[in-house]
Parts: sequence; structure tokens; C-alpha cells
Amino acid sequence: MQIVKSGTEAFDAGLARIAARFNSLANELADEGRELAMRVYGEPLTPLQGVQRIISDVRRTGDTAVSLYTEKFDGVQLSPSEFLVPEDEVLASVDKVSPALMKAMRIAKENIFHYQQHIKPRAPRDIVLGEKTIGLRMGPLASAALYAPHGLAPYPSTVLMTAVPAKVAGVKRIVLCTPPRKDKSVPPEILAAAAECGVTEVYRVNGVAAIAMMAYGTQTVDRVDKIVGPGQSVIQLAKKEVFGAVGLDQFAGPTEILVIADQTANPAWVAADLLSQAEHNPDSSAILVTTEPQLAELVSEEVEKQIEQLSKKDVARHSIDNYGLIIVTDSLEQSIDIAEQIAPEHLELHIDQAERGAERIKNAGTIFIGPYAPEAVGDYIAGPSHVLPSGGTARFFSGLSVSDFMRQWSVTYYSRGGLRSIQDDITEIAESEGFDGHAKSARIRFQK
Repeated sequence: MQIVKSGTEAFDAGLARIAARFNSLANELADEGRELAMRVYGEPLTPLQGVQRIISDVRRTGDTAVSLYTEKFDGVQLSPSEFLVPEDEVLASVDKVSPALMKAMRIAKENIFHYQQHIKPRAPRDIVLGEKTIGLRMGPLASAALYAPHGLAPYPSTVLMTAVPAKVAGVKRIVLCTPPRKDKSVPPEILAAAAECGVTEVYRVNGVAAIAMMAYGTQTVDRVDKIVGPGQSVIQLAKKEVFGAVGLDQFAGPTEILVIADQTANPAWVAADLLSQAEHNPDSSAILVTTEPQLAELVSEEVEKQIEQLSKKDVARHSIDNYGLIIVTDSLEQSIDIAEQIAPEHLELHIDQAERGAERIKNAGTIFIGPYAPEAVGDYIAGPSHVLPSGGTARFFSGLSVSDFMRQWSVTYYSRGGLRSIQDDITEIAESEGFDGHAKSARIRFQK
């Protein structure tokens, strides 16, 4: 891994290179992307133009477009009647998964459930002030869609991390969209996780077409109120395009981890945690920020040693070589400042008095405190959802939670005397803004 000193040109260049991976897709078209665009669209559209084309086609022709793009991108011919996975197939999938995996998924589900139940927002008591009452009401969304991608392997954890918060919120209709395999099937691990969560409306539809289908509906699929879940950059482009027609959780990008470490850190453990994110995707980012030059060297050596042991070493290698970085700082304060600037998706603290250090962090999707809380516990078991903001968006986005599946609305009551006491104030403000109709709506109740 490249080692740089904070405040140097190499440091600035390294951070710029990592940040740029979130901005390039909409503007650049690699050779393989150009070839795909020609095959699918008949012209070399940029990724953003391609996304807009698919969404437009789905809005215009519905199921026909979904079938067309499923064949073009996934190589699978599906008729509209085949989009929906039969409910009995979803339920039967539990018996097709190993008992050990089902046990682990059930433990994860229970942990997620208890955590989300604990943080579920409750409306406060109404405020009664004389002749007025004001308050807040909360309730679940009517419907929500979960997007659960899978690549070389299925990711049932994503189903758990999105479905359980929706269930805790009380969402009545929960839809799951996930890619079909070449034989039209859906991995049983995905279906088993859905069944375990009580989600039986599962569609084998992938990518941008799935996002458009959920946002606008088709002849066979009703639209939903909100779409949540992770996905590669093209999915994030699609989510941006449909925002407003449907609610969204966040805009994310390739996954990332940042570790702050001091002299107490175990270099082999730190290296393993960095690689746990690097193996996700070639565009994943892994950053170590440390006050210890010797630790920087040892972690770099461990990364080189451990990367050869990974089944996805080619993926991890591309990530480490292009978006991996070790930053040496002058102090822990400077390390924390850099982390706050980057606002990483996952932040690990391998430092003395890590709990106190965590209190100083505000910009992170999630924080893992101490040497025995590797990021992997958050990905699978701990309870908080692993659907998290990345690419610096942790400055203003939060990780997915039960709150994302709820909405709130205010309530206001005034008695006759209460309104009379403020009608002149309403009139003053309304007329200053040129809205005499507003003023009249308050005065008319007291005119003879």
C-alpha cells in the first residue's frame, strides 16, 4: 500500500484519486462500457444517458421494456408473468439452505430486530398550551422496495439488513427485487432470507429496469413509496433519476473503510480489516490513518502477505493498488481531523481509549470501537444495518434504519379563543407577504 505523510502533495493526490472514483462513471465510458452500450442501445451512450433511456422506456412501455433489458443485460428471457417468484418457491427455499447458514441468519435477524426496535422513533406527547394543542404523529410507509444485488455470490445479509427495519416500522407491503441467474432462478440464500423476514413478493428483475419498475410501476407490478438498498454506481445514477417520483434512502457508491490506529494496534488485524473491504469491489477504498510510521510499514507488509490468501485477490489487488492509502500523521487529533474530512462509510478505531475517541467522531456511516469489533460484525451480525452512506455523504446521510420506513406529520388544534388571540398576528405576516387570502381566512371566522 502507498504510504504518505499528511499535508504533502502525495497525501492530497491520494485523497483526490480516491474521491474521484465517485464522480467518473457519469462522464467516462471505458472500452468495455462503449461496447456494451453499442450492443444494448445501438449507439455509444454514456452511463447516465443509458440510465435515462432505460427509465424512459420502462415508463413508456412498462413490462415490455423490463423484459427487453433483462434479456439484454442479464441474458435471461423473462415474460412479465415470470417476474414474480412464486410464493411457494420463496418459502421452500429455507429447506435448500444449509442449517448452519439458516441458524446464522436467524441470529442476525434477531439482533437486527432488537436493535431496530430499540431505536424506533415514538411520537412525543402533545403540547397543550392554553387554547391550542400541537403535536406529532408517526406511522409506517404503505409500501417499500428493497434492492438486493448479487454478483459472484449471493448477499442474503443485504436482505436481512433492509427487510427487518421495514418490518419493525410496520410497512405492510415489502417488495424485493434481485437479479435472476441464467436459468431464471434466484439464489436460494436470497429467497431464504426473504422468507425468514416474511417478505414473499420477490421479483427477479435487475439493475436500472428494476429501479424504474419499482418507482413507476408497470402493467403487472404496482409502484412503491420508497426504494432502499445498495448497488453499484449505475444503480445510484438510476436512484437519482427517479428521486421525487419515489422516496430513497441515500445515494451511495463503492464501499470503503478507514482505520485509525496507534501503537496499541495489531498490524495483522488492521491489514485483515482493510482487505475485508478491498475484496468487495475493484473500486472499494481502504485507508489507514496512523501516528506510527513503523505500524504503517508493518500493515503494508501484512496487506501484501494476506492479499495472496484471498479467493478474490484480484479484486482486492485492484482496490488496494488504486484506492488504498496509508496516511502517517503527527498526532491523534490530526488523524481524527482527516477522518472527519473523509467522512468514511466504515470507521474503525484501533487506539488507546477508543471509546473516548469515538465521542469525537461525527462524520462516519458507522464506528467500530476497539480491536474486537471488526467491520465484519457490522456487515453481518451486530444489528445496525450495513446499508450505509459512502463517498463522503456521511456528512449529511445516515445509515439505513427503521426511521427510513416511517414518516411523520404534525397536528394542530386551536379553540375559538385561541385563534382570536392571534388573528391580528396572522394578518400582519400574511399581508406583508402579499397573501390577503391567508389573512382573510383567519379574520372571516370573527366577522358578523
